[in-house]
Amino acid sequence: MSQITVEIADRSDTELWNRIIDRSPHGSIFHTWEWLEVAEKYSMMKLYPLIGYRGTTPIAAFPFFVKKIGLFNFVFSPPPRLIMPFLGPVIIDYDNLKQNKKETIYHSFVRDSVNLINSLRPMYATIITPPNLIDARQFLWCGFKAKPIYNYFFDISMGKEYLWKRLKKARRKNITKTAKEFEFRVGNRKDFDFVINGVFTRIQEQNIKPKLNREYLNAIRRQFSRNLQVHLVLRNGENVAGLINLTHNDTVYSWLGNFKKSIKGYAPNDLLLWRTIEYYVERGYTRFFEIGANTQRLLRFKSGFNPDLVLNFIFTKANPLVENCVWLIKRLEKWKS
Repeated sequence: MSQITVEIADRSDTELWNRIIDRSPHGSIFHTWEWLEVAEKYSMMKLYPLIGYRGTTPIAAFPFFVKKIGLFNFVFSPPPRLIMPFLGPVIIDYDNLKQNKKETIYHSFVRDSVNLINSLRPMYATIITPPNLIDARQFLWCGFKAKPIYNYFFDISMGKEYLWKRLKKARRKNITKTAKEFEFRVGNRKDFDFVINGVFTRIQEQNIKPKLNREYLNAIRRQFSRNLQVHLVLRNGENVAGLINLTHNDTVYSWLGNFKKSIKGYAPNDLLLWRTIEYYVERGYTRFFEIGANTQRLLRFKSGFNPDLVLNFIFTKANPLVENCVWLIKRLEKWKS
């Protein structure tokens, strides 16, 4: 097998880059060149889009961002505060490769990419890999620490009847009852703002300082107008709950919204998520990610739909001084709370 080489792509490689992302089972809308460009602008970090070649054939991609503070570099994939749940490396046709080829290509590409990262002498690096890319070994061998994180996943290719039967009986009852009083519809730009405002309000109710950038969110809305849908539940013509979803190829990402809305005797959030799933089943999508299964207080709601649990990892590597500072900050935040 030819040796794998790693090169830094530029804007002229946009089409090639997106082809790699489309051909990888772990490629996502967050990996696309267009999303990365928006992320570079609003993170105020420098994008390093790495492409791996076997001979002259492109086989892999790995985007990461570098934040320079004074003399020190910090590496992120994805950058924080941009609602990108994961990023990290992807390999073309990974799931169809035999195990020895998976390991040869993936381990070599990750090792060489990390070597490039190390050449920047970062004080801190954090990489969140895509769901179901579960081989953590090369990152561990390169000195990273690994922490498992989780998301929920629906195989919506199975159809509405199958998915409906998987719901808890109480959840089906809630949806049926709520559907008699509430309606579901696809939203527009004004409704996008309704969902964003609802997210900000919910964050403030929890006494959390908002870390979302409205300009960034609007830039994503403009750039991905064909990939972004707003779904709403209404009562008597007024919006009650909303959800912003993203689509990429055959995959749906439940991205923002579905903030808690309590109405005695009804379950608008249950109806919203179920109608959203139905919407994408009817349009031929096959995979639906319900992002975020790490927050304990949300598990009761999400797990009631009986999705599958998928694993990914957050890898971190830090200068000992930085690591101690991060530990101290977390301890202080925990003590204050």
